[in-house]
Amino acid sequence: MPADSLPPSPPSAPPPRKSGGRFRHALILLTLFAGPAAAYWLWSWTSVPRPPSFSLEGVDAPVAEAIRNARSRINFAPRSPANWGLLGMVLAANGFEDYGRECFRVAESLDSDDPRWPYFQAYTSGSALPPGTEEALQRAVQLCGDVPAPRLRLGEILIDVGKVDEAEGQFDHVLQGSPDYARALLGLARVAFARGQWDTAIEHLERSLTRAPNNRAAHSLLAQARFRIGDANAAERSQQRASELPAVTLWPDPFLEEFAAYEIGPLALTRRAELLRSNGEIEAAISIARRAAELYPESAQASFILGRILALNRRDPAEAESALRAAFRLQPDAPEALLFLGKVLVQQERLAEAAEAYRDAIRLRDNYAAAYFHLGQCLNALQDRPGAIDAFRNAARCRPDGAGTHKNLALLLADERQFREALDHARRALELQPDDDTRKLVEQLETLNGPVLPP
Repeated sequence: MPADSLPPSPPSAPPPRKSGGRFRHALILLTLFAGPAAAYWLWSWTSVPRPPSFSLEGVDAPVAEAIRNARSRINFAPRSPANWGLLGMVLAANGFEDYGRECFRVAESLDSDDPRWPYFQAYTSGSALPPGTEEALQRAVQLCGDVPAPRLRLGEILIDVGKVDEAEGQFDHVLQGSPDYARALLGLARVAFARGQWDTAIEHLERSLTRAPNNRAAHSLLAQARFRIGDANAAERSQQRASELPAVTLWPDPFLEEFAAYEIGPLALTRRAELLRSNGEIEAAISIARRAAELYPESAQASFILGRILALNRRDPAEAESALRAAFRLQPDAPEALLFLGKVLVQQERLAEAAEAYRDAIRLRDNYAAAYFHLGQCLNALQDRPGAIDAFRNAARCRPDGAGTHKNLALLLADERQFREALDHARRALELQPDDDTRKLVEQLETLNGPVLPP
């Protein structure tokens, strides 16, 4: 949903209407003349806030329809916490978090025994942690029984606000029932790190990574802890591993699984697909991306994400090509679709077409380092060495910290016997990303004879 189509943040939910003398008089008359059912309906409406009301103009049709349907359920049964919770999930899952949070507050006021309503209030608060977030999670924890997700989220928030001892208690509570719970062990590692207990943090992190080896946050924290104890080589290995992993980990959470079922619009669906892909759930990601593209054929983002996921995982290049061409047709000023179109064409060994796609992307964005890099690879495969060198030089100009760019450029320049410049780029590649192959390349270039080499 475009940012300019979002409604403004809602005001605080209005307080329930109080029944005064006039209302009592009206209720008595309604009971006498229309019956108890009508009187109950009037009382229901006047004792809870009205559902959020805002213009749905510009909102995707399926999302708007789902919001209207959820509102209508409240109109029929205004004191149903399930109806308020449903509207809250539909709103919050599709970009209207503030309105959704107001609905969850009303749902909790009608049913204070359901842990979902305070938990969703905290979840929709995001990272800003507005007042009441910690308290909402405390209420959810008291109600959730053995479900660890609310307690773990509370522990993580307590660390963020500096309440380390309280956070430790939450993680310990989870580990009493599940001694190898990776997320709780990561939490204890964060507690130890906050106290400067580096060895303890490393112990917890290593245990956590045996259960969740692809957790980027754990590898990154392990790198920092190892650096603090002076183990620079191990720290470098951990940081390198962290850089290769997705930024977000999907932890088990039954509450959020229910919440995600109400993600309807193209942005919500594509966000979910990308998150699943980043966590290695490729088939689920492709399924959701296909659904988004089918439901929203006029959404450039939906077509792009489908094509991008298929391209990155080398699945069905013909379908990926079709999706990426559709994305570019719908949004012809966005070069990203052309970049991935080039990759798909390379997968189909259509190198000349791929090179043209990369050039088109560069015409739209002159400083597009990734497009220059892939153009260089493509031209090298086409035996156009001068063109490839020029492309890699432009990639280095646009992004000087690209180790792969400098290494490719060094190899091509060495083939052209331009050893001085080749050595410069090889050394730069080694500095940016140390590895044995690049180190050997530097040594070979340094041992070559000739006046072209630096003294």
